[in-house]
Amino acid sequence: MTDTVRKAFEVALQERLREALADQPRVAVARNEVRVRAEAGRAVVGRLALDHVTAARGYVLIGWAAEPAELRALREEVQPPYGSRLLTEAALAFTTSGERSREFAPTAGGAVLAPRTEAEVEPTCDRVVERITGIFLPRVLDLVDLRPGVVDGVTANPDHYAWPVLTAVAAMRKHGLSRADVDAERLLGRKVSRNRAFDAGLLDSLL
Repeated sequence: MTDTVRKAFEVALQERLREALADQPRVAVARNEVRVRAEAGRAVVGRLALDHVTAARGYVLIGWAAEPAELRALREEVQPPYGSRLLTEAALAFTTSGERSREFAPTAGGAVLAPRTEAEVEPTCDRVVERITGIFLPRVLDLVDLRPGVVDGVTANPDHYAWPVLTAVAAMRKHGLSRADVDAERLLGRKVSRNRAFDAGLLDSLL
């Protein structure tokens, strides 16, 4: 990819994302980055960034989201007997580098190949815009707003969340959901739960 093609792609992608997200006032688009602001104020509470990786000859996606107040309050209330899964204060953090799920890239490895010619710019933009707006931005919004969709998010990708079960429980409390409304066995499975007895008690406490 030449510098000219790279610049053309990044400029085109920025414009396409702005058009696609124009109806979301809390979302701002910058060069290779989408930012989510808090509902009140202008603090950035979530971010998706494209990172060009020379060795992969393409772009990977990096995501981050801050801990919502309801989740922090729950964590302080129940004092879980385990620590965060993440090596950061974020409540959600991930990179598509090395992913096998092909959620972001069409092939295993997690990098969308950079366009090599002007003709490849638009198809590559299509892929990235579709994935960001359809999968990854909703995932960030599910976390920062504790929407019901975050329950499926933590069961599908528990390693991306600092407190998978606590995050699900905080969202369930917010929306009046009970254990019967979710796939409790998946939430309490070894890949998600850090302490089955403790986490089962949290789910059972939801009325």
